[in-house]
Amino acid sequence: MPVLGIPVVGMLWSLAAVLINSGQVSDLGLGWVSAVLLVLPGGMVQTAAVWVGFGAILWAMIRGFGGRLPLLGVLRLMSEAAWPLWIAAPAVAFWVSGPPQLVAVAAVGAIAGLLGFYISMAKAVMNEAQWSMLRALCVVSFAAVFISSFLYLNV
Repeated sequence: MPVLGIPVVGMLWSLAAVLINSGQVSDLGLGWVSAVLLVLPGGMVQTAAVWVGFGAILWAMIRGFGGRLPLLGVLRLMSEAAWPLWIAAPAVAFWVSGPPQLVAVAAVGAIAGLLGFYISMAKAVMNEAQWSMLRALCVVSFAAVFISSFLYLNV
């Protein structure tokens, strides 16, 4: 079940997108199930791409700090540590595109979920690489800064 962490994130992201756009869905005459089936593959592919991209960056940072974890092992760790993203992914969707009255609640949920993933990922790296928590936090922090910088420059 732990390897389902990232696919569940993709499903929840997609469901949130359909829910946020329910007015447009009904205007198109689509039923809820049809809309979910249309949006779900795109959300899953998008989430998988982010997972592999962030995993590759994290893997490189682990190597840079002297660790020797395989890339597939890092991707597995990320999926196992992804349960806080089950809250963060739909919260981010509502924060970015949801109704204004939900922005503050969605922001809190998104930030809490992302912090939870950060800590969960650091613990996973610490245990797998047999490192100190400080070293694992540095690796995850550097990877997060790299990804944040990339997103900032490309958005």
